[in-house]
Amino acid sequence: MTRAFVCTARQVHWTLVLILTTAAILRLFGALDRNHWLPDRAAQLSGDEPAYANIARELLNGEGYTWPGRVPLYPATLAVLFWVTGESYMWVRILQSIISVLAVYLTYRLGEMLFGCRGACIAAGLAAITPPLIRQPEQIMSE
Repeated sequence: MTRAFVCTARQVHWTLVLILTTAAILRLFGALDRNHWLPDRAAQLSGDEPAYANIARELLNGEGYTWPGRVPLYPATLAVLFWVTGESYMWVRILQSIISVLAVYLTYRLGEMLFGCRGACIAAGLAAITPPLIRQPEQIMSE
């Protein structure tokens, strides 16, 4: 006779804490590592990153949205982060890393609703260690 896997509240709590801690460490390490070998200036931006940073700077300068080709929420958020951090790309990456840990938690909650605690732990664990999800907060882009 086999026993079904039953999640106790204590097991789920500690498993979720372990998953979220792992996600935070991996993301923060990536953000800090990138800022370790690149100076904390706009010259480090590549691809679409300068466009988002320019829109954020234009918002800070009171020029509004000068280019309608980008969605407005991320540049506005970036403008607030620039204002708070003194345009520190390192701090923007750190804050984006923390926000991405919230996405791991939301993955857990959705998995719990759809598949129960075991499926939720597996889904959150995979979201915590998937390389593209770990590296995404390092970019100054809305994706």
